[in-house]
Amino acid sequence: MNTAAWDDTFGRFATSPAALDHGRYARFEAFLHEEGLIPAVLPVEQLAMDVGAAE
Repeated sequence: MNTAAWDDTFGRFATSPAALDHGRYARFEAFLHEEGLIPAVLPVEQLAMDVGAAE
């Protein structure tokens, strides 16, 4: 079962895990809100931290 799960999920892993895709987070947040799963849409900055960004 783990092998099947790995095969099914491997393609979903980011090739650059440290990269933050703001658009993807925003679209997913909007989807969750439209489906009634979350009460409000938050800015990406409140959801995730861009560890690769210069301070």
